[in-house]
Amino acid sequence: MKKLLLLLFVTALFQVNAQPLLEISQIEEKYPNGIGAYFSENNSLLFDGGDFDSNSSDIDKVDYYRASYYEGDLMMSNRVDIESYCDSQGNILGFKRIRFIEYDKNASNPSRKSGKGKLFLVGTELEFWKSGRIKKISHN
Repeated sequence: MKKLLLLLFVTALFQVNAQPLLEISQIEEKYPNGIGAYFSENNSLLFDGGDFDSNSSDIDKVDYYRASYYEGDLMMSNRVDIESYCDSQGNILGFKRIRFIEYDKNASNPSRKSGKGKLFLVGTELEFWKSGRIKKISHN
């Protein structure tokens, strides 16, 4: 009985009157500059990074869509990535992963022309199964 009560309590915490805990508009307030692209299951960029194209040979490879929202300049500022599973028509089915990434402009990075600027995962990263259940929670 104690386990059932605990389960009901935990379930109630996540229900919050069927309101989403976080909305895209809240993300866009802090991270106003966004870009997105479709990817395959092995993380290859599809449609040359452009819009979904039903005439492309990439259509059979679509696995997920990544929307990256930047706090400032693209690729040169803090960001949040929201990855969503997609069907073969590019329709979003549900979350795949949510992660926050910090940009340190002073960190050494030999792969950049300037030699500086590096990305670091920060906070909590959530990964989901296609069913919508949580697959993994990582604390960075």
